[in-house]
Amino acid sequence: MLVKSLQELPELNESLKDVQKAKEEKVNMYYWGSKGNSITLEPTPFKGIFGLAIKQIACGNKHIAILTETGTVYTEGEGTYGALGLPHLKKDTTTLSLVPQLKNINIKEIACGATFTVALSDVGNVYIWGTLKWSSHFLLPCRVKSLERVFITKIACGGHHILALSKGGRVYSWGRNDWNQLGRDTTISSNAIPTKIKGLKLVESISCGALHSLAVTTMGKLFVWGNNVDERSSPIHPDAIIPTPADITINIGTGDSIKKAIAGPYNTWVLTKNSKIRRWGPFLDKRHMAKYVSLQDDNGKPIPIADIEVGNRHCLILTENGEVYSFGLSTYGQTGQGTTETVEEPKRIAMLTQRMTSISSRGDFCFCFSGIMKSLLGENLLSIFNSQSSFPDVVFHFKDNKKIYAHACILAARSSVFKNQLLDIKTKYPDKGLIDIEITTHPYELFIDMLKFIYSDRIDFSDIEKISPLSIEYEIPMLNAYVQLLRREISSVPDSTFHDDFVKALLPEDSTITKLFGNVSFILQEQHITTHKVFLVARFEYFKTMFEHGMIESQTNLIQLSGHGATTEAVHAMLQFLYSDKLDIDVNVALALIPLATQYHLSRCKSLCENIIEKEVDVESVAYVYQVSRFYGATRLQGFCLKIIQEDIVDVKKSESWKMLSEEEIREINLNNFN
Repeated sequence: MLVKSLQELPELNESLKDVQKAKEEKVNMYYWGSKGNSITLEPTPFKGIFGLAIKQIACGNKHIAILTETGTVYTEGEGTYGALGLPHLKKDTTTLSLVPQLKNINIKEIACGATFTVALSDVGNVYIWGTLKWSSHFLLPCRVKSLERVFITKIACGGHHILALSKGGRVYSWGRNDWNQLGRDTTISSNAIPTKIKGLKLVESISCGALHSLAVTTMGKLFVWGNNVDERSSPIHPDAIIPTPADITINIGTGDSIKKAIAGPYNTWVLTKNSKIRRWGPFLDKRHMAKYVSLQDDNGKPIPIADIEVGNRHCLILTENGEVYSFGLSTYGQTGQGTTETVEEPKRIAMLTQRMTSISSRGDFCFCFSGIMKSLLGENLLSIFNSQSSFPDVVFHFKDNKKIYAHACILAARSSVFKNQLLDIKTKYPDKGLIDIEITTHPYELFIDMLKFIYSDRIDFSDIEKISPLSIEYEIPMLNAYVQLLRREISSVPDSTFHDDFVKALLPEDSTITKLFGNVSFILQEQHITTHKVFLVARFEYFKTMFEHGMIESQTNLIQLSGHGATTEAVHAMLQFLYSDKLDIDVNVALALIPLATQYHLSRCKSLCENIIEKEVDVESVAYVYQVSRFYGATRLQGFCLKIIQEDIVDVKKSESWKMLSEEEIREINLNNFN
């Protein structure tokens, strides 16, 4: 009873009522099909985990991993193989449980193999746990050490093999190799060490089937390798095995460029940018597809396709308009059409009346999402929105004495209309502490929803049409783009600028917004570096305590930086992280930032610094980096340095940085090296 136990939902004959209730309660996820012993024929509401919204679900043979929008991972299912990542638990569980070892790591992507789970952090680190048929078993998440110095951006899992894509567009593979699914021209049955696939460059996407793999390059070329029985990898290669990546782009006959390619369990699928789908390999007991699959509306016009996902013998299609279609075998309800009969042609899943934004499938299990994903920065800012204790400097007044408290720096960074209005008021009345703005033409409820979007970059789609006049009046590009998408005026939404808006508007030294509305300064020697209390309070617990509990800085609005060798570049980097939750700095600035991150307990900032430094450490600098990491308690970086020192001890001892080590530090290194 694995799937139904997730939510303890009513029986199937109540599903129509559930969907209506879900619509009323703004449920944003549904699931159907089979996982374990439960079969669900129609989309069934999934309300989330302990109040957390879901970003991604990945399925293994008998376990599920769920990634929340805040970067935490939960697991459930068969624990025999350790795929749940739970301490002291090697048994089945029907209760979703947090994977504790990943609690303080911001995970951005997950994937499941048959009996193991893989997670990718936002700083490019890969973690794995479960039963690996090619290596040791890991009951708890372990970082993949051999990829420590490679920034990984995407991961994919087959039944018993893994692909990882680096920031530089190279692909690493490891695991079982029975059918050359690792893309190496070798007869070894498995390889436990991630190894770069030769000749495969400038890759932008990867996918794993059960026994074959594929990659698409930035030039739109499609490479396949591995099991080719029944032409599941390539329709033009007669051999049962393709040992190394083969370019089949010019032979797939798409006539346009590739939007997405998927290695299914027994076949390969391609979605083109012209919204056509082609498949080769077994499907519905047929080897070849005689024509492309495409969708048309009642007037015969093509329906733009946003995404496709495949399971064992079925396919899901997500349109640009948010509708979900399915076709294929439905023995276990995997088409979501309320039947166990095969669905020969794509058919819209009528039960899904909300606009969906994401689909996913594995085996005979399917799920889809609606809504805009959250970000950590957005959630931080939303937590202090409309709060009188968060140092607001703007208050909007409505009839019936309703008020909304806001922050000029956030409003001005996100809306050009607010920026001009607020700068004009502040220029005329420089001593005005709290800016009062009367709102007479818009309802309180819609205005507060618009402001929530400004603070978080997300909003409920059910309200977005009503907010259209506000998005136009206040010139909020992303909000207006979502309105246009809903009206089918555009086919896709541009990339969000949310994380960059604040950096561009508030960080430059000549920022007018910060000059006029900045209300706290870091003092570095005689230099004043001005910032905004609202960001410090919303983002960092240390500063929240400082300003809310009467410390001297809360009275002077000055924060002295001394005793840690702080540099101007490091302070600006800290503010970059403050405004964007990201770091775009070189290794020297990262080293200078670690002391500040340590002083102010910025654990995520510190982790990002460690990741940047790890990619650049060499035998000449490793002793110095070891000193820094040891002194400031950067334990992960310290361990990384020890490993390099142990591997290259002779060359390290010849470096200038080695000569700067104290006797105690050398003794500690020798002790670790000996052990």
